[in-house]
Amino acid sequence: MSGEATMARDDRLLVHIPFHYSPQRLPFLHQVVRNFQTYDLAHIDIVVDSNQASTRSALDSLSLPPFIQIAIAVHGSLKHPFDLTWVHRPAMATQLPNYDYFLYLEDDILIPWPSFLAHLEDQNRLTGSGYSRGFLRLERDHQGRHFLADFSEPMQKPAILQWGGAAFIQPKYPYCACWLYHRSQMAEFIASSYWPEANYNHCNPPWAKGKGRLFKREKAAFGMAYLPQDRIPGPHRVVLPFDSQRQMIDPKAWIYHLPANYLQDPVSHFGKIPVDRLFHSPILWQLHPIALTLNIHRGTKKLGRLWQRLQP
Repeated sequence: MSGEATMARDDRLLVHIPFHYSPQRLPFLHQVVRNFQTYDLAHIDIVVDSNQASTRSALDSLSLPPFIQIAIAVHGSLKHPFDLTWVHRPAMATQLPNYDYFLYLEDDILIPWPSFLAHLEDQNRLTGSGYSRGFLRLERDHQGRHFLADFSEPMQKPAILQWGGAAFIQPKYPYCACWLYHRSQMAEFIASSYWPEANYNHCNPPWAKGKGRLFKREKAAFGMAYLPQDRIPGPHRVVLPFDSQRQMIDPKAWIYHLPANYLQDPVSHFGKIPVDRLFHSPILWQLHPIALTLNIHRGTKKLGRLWQRLQP
């Protein structure tokens, strides 16, 4: 492996993507896979974990450069569709000596190369801190504006963490539908109680413990976010780079949720906060026109359901 202080051209990346076969979702998967052509790495192996063999023919049309190899692992005897998000664990654990970086991401998450590279550089800065670098998941509208996919309201700006000459903050919600670790982090993850699928119901976010399969997919994508860490305060270990000049999460942490379905749902509170409004008073946000419109939509929908129940 190349030194973790810098990247080298001979670095190798292993990617696992769960894909529960759906013709409607194939365009997102195609876009995610094609995006890896922009990565300046020596070799990328992509494994698509799917429930159907037809995924193979669905990906045959992709023309990829020689440094990218794609394989389809078919898992046809799943007890539940959500189990597909955990089948990568045994296979990934055997590959620890063979790759420099390990990436798990859902089938509709696009990570631009600059965001990938910045993640690795920041993680090098954070060596010895106990923190893990995360991503900020966004959705884009047709005008190119960016909205927060995983925040239903703004948050008070937390304390700025200075580490390795850079500024970071701990977000209230660390979820981003993917995780990326270098080899030594991956070794820690595999050795932890958070790695085996058998433990999924007893780990990760405190609000999701003991709730069965309800949050099984999300727990697979949290990675080590909530793995206890004695060296750091707070409920999780994820930090994001902070742009002190613009008072916002640095764009080098941005990744994209391609369907933008939260943004397009008039009732959902997710996907409605502009990325530059994350650090605002939650109370004042309720007076913002976007929040007021959402509350009207939700209130109208609730009244409609109540009216139907009252009908004889």
